Amino acid sequence: MNDLNQKYVETRDERHFRIREQTQSHQVQTGNSFVTHLLTLSAGTLALSVSNLDKIAPHGILPENKWIVGVAWGSLIGSMILTIGCVGFGSLSFIRGIEQIDEIQSHWIKTMTPNNPQGENHPEHQNRNCWPFWSQTCGVVAVICLAVGLVFLAWFAIINLS
Repeated sequence: MNDLNQKYVETRDERHFRIREQTQSHQVQTGNSFVTHLLTLSAGTLALSVSNLDKIAPHGILPENKWIVGVAWGSLIGSMILTIGCVGFGSLSFIRGIEQIDEIQSHWIKTMTPNNPQGENHPEHQNRNCWPFWSQTCGVVAVICLAVGLVFLAWFAIINLS
């Protein structure tokens, strides 16, 4: 292999490891922040509403308003469960993404020759990672559940405080 081809191989190897490292680093940074905030908001809202229920509804929950509290608390619990699902699917997504990066690198190493240092394109490395879809879906639905829970708690408070 001539010097130019050797330089290409070294550059491609360096790029592979840099992309792999950045992918792992990105997982930790983004996942932790989103999950922490969403779980804190959902759990905190649920805890505050349960502990202050006697102040919001001093005469107890009227039978016709029980469904409002049920929807609010159910939505907040759903938000917490979906947030945990988001973490699980997100982890699977990043694991699969790293596997794909490794598959591309491995295929390149297997197919490169001194005359063709670029190797062949990996035939099936795209569209094989379904986990990001599920992670994003859980995240979006968790945020919607949080919003629904907050709206229903506010509605319940307005009904009982007026």
